[in-house]
Amino acid sequence: AMNGPTISGGAVASTNAYVTVNFSAAVYGNSGATAAVTASSFSLAFSRNAGGATAVSIVGVANTSGGAVAAGATAVRILLSITGAPTGVETVAIGPAGGSSIYNASGNAMVSAQTTGALLLNLASADYAWIGGTGNWSVATNWLPEGVPGTTPEDTATIASGTVTLDAAGSLASVTLSG
Repeated sequence: AMNGPTISGGAVASTNAYVTVNFSAAVYGNSGATAAVTASSFSLAFSRNAGGATAVSIVGVANTSGGAVAAGATAVRILLSITGAPTGVETVAIGPAGGSSIYNASGNAMVSAQTTGALLLNLASADYAWIGGTGNWSVATNWLPEGVPGTTPEDTATIASGTVTLDAAGSLASVTLSG
């Protein structure tokens, strides 16, 4: 049997918006090597592992710059839709949809057992609002949603009233003071 292309790696974007999948060779969506792979060329296995995300699905594909995938790509972004907020324990694994969904230039199919392996989702960022009156930044119940801003660098925090004691270090996208 001729050897088809293999998955040589996978990485989850920091925002969890996509998984970049790398291949051992240029890949195509048909055995004639004229079509690009599509979302339906791939499958996804999700493991919740008691995390906050309850479901993940493939909603599209893009090239590594976010544009249309060309025939013969060696890396593809698998665009994800996630239900719930990931807490950093959930995993996804990307593979071919089957044994006749991804091909190399010679028309050899990727075997269906190929996979990125389990890749951890990242802790989701959040937009927090202070509800704690007078209290400490680090107390999760002082914020809506419950949590501590600065857990991820993309978090934002809004404080409209009250007195907040900054008792923990963190990095945020923004802090808004109003009121």
